[in-house]
Amino acid sequence: MNTLYLFSILFALIFCNPEKQSNNANCVMMGIPSDPYSIDPLFSTDLSSKKLNQFLFERLFENKKGIFLKSRLIKKHTWKKKNGAWSLNFELNEIKFSTGEILTSKDVIFSLNRLRTENSPRRSDYTFILKFYKDSDKKFSILVDKKNRKIFELLSNSFSSIYQASSYGKEQIFISTGPYSLKNWNRNDEIQLTRNVFDLKKNLPQSIVLKVIPQSSTGIFLFKKNILDTLKIPYFLVGEFQRSGASIVKNKGSSIQYIAINNSNFCFDKNFRKALNYSIDKSLIVTKLLENHADLVYASLPPKYYSGLYRESKKLSYEYNLQQAITLLKKSKCYPEVTKRYFEFRMRGDDENRAIGLSIQKNLNDLGIHTKILPMEKIQLYKENGEGKGDLTLLSWFLDSDSILNYLDPLFSSLNFGNSGNRGFYNNQKIQTTILKARDGKSLSQKELRDSFDTIEEDAPWIFLWSMDENYILSEKAKNFTLLKEFL
Repeated sequence: MNTLYLFSILFALIFCNPEKQSNNANCVMMGIPSDPYSIDPLFSTDLSSKKLNQFLFERLFENKKGIFLKSRLIKKHTWKKKNGAWSLNFELNEIKFSTGEILTSKDVIFSLNRLRTENSPRRSDYTFILKFYKDSDKKFSILVDKKNRKIFELLSNSFSSIYQASSYGKEQIFISTGPYSLKNWNRNDEIQLTRNVFDLKKNLPQSIVLKVIPQSSTGIFLFKKNILDTLKIPYFLVGEFQRSGASIVKNKGSSIQYIAINNSNFCFDKNFRKALNYSIDKSLIVTKLLENHADLVYASLPPKYYSGLYRESKKLSYEYNLQQAITLLKKSKCYPEVTKRYFEFRMRGDDENRAIGLSIQKNLNDLGIHTKILPMEKIQLYKENGEGKGDLTLLSWFLDSDSILNYLDPLFSSLNFGNSGNRGFYNNQKIQTTILKARDGKSLSQKELRDSFDTIEEDAPWIFLWSMDENYILSEKAKNFTLLKEFL
C-alpha cells in the first residue's frame, strides 16, 4: 500500500472529527467498490451512484416493497380530471434544504422537468408528463396522459430526486433535503458527507466518508485496522468473518448477475446463444465457488419473483448440458468459424468478478468457444458496452424499485439500448409491445408476464446466471447507528 493512499485515509479520519482525531465516534467510513458515475440523479444508473443518491436526495414518493407512500415532502396529493387528461395535484410540507432555504413548487417542477426535456438514459420513461402547473409556492400539479400506478413507481426512483432549482441553474450544484449533504468529492478516492441538520431521521452518524475500495483485499486490510466501518465482502470471505464472530448484514439478492451477449453480432444467433447457456455449469459454480451465496435465476428473474409468478419454488434457466450445447453450436450460423477465433469477455477487474469470469471461461472452452478476458474499470466497461463494443460482458443489474416489471423493462426494451438498460442490444417486438403496454399504465396479466419471461428464456439474449447475496461487515461503531443498515 503506497504512501499517497495512506495519506488519503488519514485525511479522511481528520475530516471525521476535525477537533480530535482519536475521538471519531460520530463519523463512519463506508467502503464502496467504485466511484459513482455522477451525482446528477438523471444519470444515477450504477450502484454507487444510487447509493450516493440515497444519502443526498429525497423524492415525492417512497417505494416500500411495492407499496408507494408519499414522502415527508408531501402534505397531500389528489387526482383530478382536467381537459380530458389527469392532473396529479400536490401540496408540499414546510421542508428545508440542507442550506436552510425552503423547498418550493418551483424546485420540484424544475427537478422533474429535466427528466422529460434533457437527454438521459431514462428520458423515454417520463413521456407521461405533459405539463406542470404552479399554483403557489406550496401547491403544484402534474398533467399526465393517464392515471395509473406506474407514475408513482417512476416518481419514487432515484432519477426523480428533488433538488434546489436556483443552485443547479447557477452553478450546477445539487442542494437537496436528504439526510446528508456533499462536503467534498475527491474523484476515485473518497466522498465526504455531512449531516443535514434539518433532516428528522434519528440514529445516523454526523458525518460519513464513502471510500472507494476497488479490491476486496484492500478493504479487508482497512477494516481489520479499524479504518473502515462497513464493507461489502466477496462470497469467499463470508465464512471467515462468520467464524470470527463479525457482525454481518445479508441482503438477499434482488440484483442479478448476467453475461450480456452482443445481439447485434450476426454470428450470435439463437442457437449460438442457447449453446452458451447450456455450456455453463451454474449449479457447480454457485456451490463450489460462490459457496451458496447466490440463487439461480429463471430468465432474468430471481427466485422470489419467479416463485410467485410461476407458483414453482425452483424453475431454472438452461441446466448444464454440454452435449446439448455442442449440438446447438453446430447448428449456429457461423459454425465452425466461431470456434476458430477469440471473443472478448469483458468484466470489472475486481477479485470477485475475475474469479467468476475464469470459471465461466473454462466452461466455454469445453464447448469449443475461446475467449480473452478483459478486466476493466467500471466506468470504461459500461461506457464501451453502451457503445456496442465487446462480445460478452459480465454485468450486474440492481433494481430501481421493487417490481417484477423492472426485470423486463428497461433490460429488454428496444427503446433503451446500451446505457439506458438493454446492454445486450436485444430486439423483440412482442416483448416491446408488452413493455409499452405497461409503460402506458395498463395492467399486465400473470399470463402476459409469464409469456414475456418465457420468450426471453427461449431467445436467450444473455447467459443467464444468478442472483447474488450482498454481505456487509459492520464495525462496532457502525452497529450503533441502526438506521445505517438502510443505506447498505
